[in-house]
Amino acid sequence: MAPSPYTLHWMSRMEQQGIDWAASMEHRFVGFVAGMVLNAPVYKSKNGFQWDF
Repeated sequence: MAPSPYTLHWMSRMEQQGIDWAASMEHRFVGFVAGMVLNAPVYKSKNGFQWDF
């Protein structure tokens, strides 16, 4: 199963911030889920933003 576009977007942002991937992500979980819920209409919309990879 491929990762969702939001997950890839979030991981890219975290990489730009230079986070330690071996560390616990517990404190980032709420922000990740909130972003996923708030951005769901954008990523699910057939007429909205589309990723061109």
